[in-house]
Amino acid sequence: MAKESILVVDDEQSIRELCARILTRAGYEVTTASSGAEAIERARQQQFNLLLTDLKMPGIGGMETFRALRQLEPDMAGVMLTGFGTMETAIEALRSGFTGFILKPFTADQLLRAVEEALERERLRRENTRLRALIPLYELSRVFMSTMDLDRLMDQVVRRSQEATGADRCSLMLLDKETGTLTIQAAVGLPEDIIATARQQLGHGIAGWAAQTGEILLLNDPKEVPPEVRKTMVRAEIASALCVPLKAKNEVIGVLNRTKFAGSPPFSEVDRDLVAILAGQVAIAIENARLFTEIQRAYEELKELDRLKSEFINIASHELRTPLAIISAYAELLEGETTEEGQQFLQVLRQSAAQLARLTKDMVDLQHLERGQLLIRMEQVSLPEVLSAVAQRYIPLAEAKHQDFQVEVPADLPAVRVDRDKLELIVGNLCSNAVKFTPPGGRIRLAAKDGPGEVRIVVEDNGPGIPPEAQERIFERFYQVQESLTREHGGLGLGLSIVKGLVELHGGRVWVESEVGEGSTFIVSLPKESGRPGAPPSDQRAGP
Repeated sequence: MAKESILVVDDEQSIRELCARILTRAGYEVTTASSGAEAIERARQQQFNLLLTDLKMPGIGGMETFRALRQLEPDMAGVMLTGFGTMETAIEALRSGFTGFILKPFTADQLLRAVEEALERERLRRENTRLRALIPLYELSRVFMSTMDLDRLMDQVVRRSQEATGADRCSLMLLDKETGTLTIQAAVGLPEDIIATARQQLGHGIAGWAAQTGEILLLNDPKEVPPEVRKTMVRAEIASALCVPLKAKNEVIGVLNRTKFAGSPPFSEVDRDLVAILAGQVAIAIENARLFTEIQRAYEELKELDRLKSEFINIASHELRTPLAIISAYAELLEGETTEEGQQFLQVLRQSAAQLARLTKDMVDLQHLERGQLLIRMEQVSLPEVLSAVAQRYIPLAEAKHQDFQVEVPADLPAVRVDRDKLELIVGNLCSNAVKFTPPGGRIRLAAKDGPGEVRIVVEDNGPGIPPEAQERIFERFYQVQESLTREHGGLGLGLSIVKGLVELHGGRVWVESEVGEGSTFIVSLPKESGRPGAPPSDQRAGP
């Protein structure tokens, strides 16, 4: 048998000693008191599971003693001893919370049976209370976990917590780790000026002590509490306090405070257990809400950056077109009127203008892709013909860098239904990158092969390769593996983003396989012809 502690109170020494002897032999821990006042004092120093008390005693009677002890220990069971058993006395004892009633004289068996039954009833009562508490706990958990607005969440926490425990006041404080200060984020029952101005340092007051120690504080008597928190209870006229630290990832992030004034039933162990479970869920919900808020803020910042980039593309592409057209036109007019040296200067001028024109076109194409404004003309296309045409444009550039540009395209590849110009742009961008990033003397291969349900186009080089962490990001717009201010090659980092967008418009996919120092292989997979040979060209607009 578990050694529950029993407080025996009777003004007759012989009865006290008899009860103590019987209960001690049965395995209980027994403390005796000769009066109600002495019993109350002992209960302030030690917790007891059951009070066995005489009804009629000088000074404070048995019922008054039990009521006082239940203020200190709400879960204490009670058994009444009396030689004056009447129906009225029994009813009054039950109303006071006694669960056992023994008439003097009594036998040892009668005493033990009454004590065992009282303790068992109290255990069942506590268990039922816990089970009843778990029912609203599920609903509380569902509400907390479904709320991502931090302020609304904390307001719900204090209101639901107050309802669950019958507190007169309830507040939630969060900890600022840098300053070690707790501030009220939500509260009920507190004046607005206190909510707005209250601050609590770690180690000071009830909340500060709980946050510093990480332990739950259940305080039902100012005389029992540590000196550092006693002043707070007396000053605020708090009769009972329950303060629970909120922990996330084993770190205290705040505290949940509940207090009751004199006249209200004190917090019990059941309240403590309920709030301990609730606090764990609240801490997780707060961390989730904080994370959601941070992600939302980051998303809004990225959205604004995205808007600014789009606006820049719109303005830049519009403002560059006219000057570029004028530069190109005047360069063409001057071509026949300049010296040989002037011709060389004009050649540089035309090349630079052409490069700017390509960059401007990239920006416009990307903008149209994102807005769903790109018009694509689908038709049945011969892949060998398209790939050969693209290769002829880039072979001279590769030869200028002493690169070996190989073309391996079977003549019997099936036709695909694509936009021919867009397909040439896709393959051209991949070949351009291969020539650009492969060092002099390197090797480039443009190939294609038939597969189940798809045709694959492959552009392979033996250039520097791409790090694993960058292989997904290279298809993002403006992303470049090299830092923009120190990179060796020019460009805005839009080419692969355009490639990905155009490939996906055709129902295909594109990816890269690469190892640093070993080169890169870009693979474009396109669905085969839909089985309608001779179908006429059709126009459709990209996007939703």
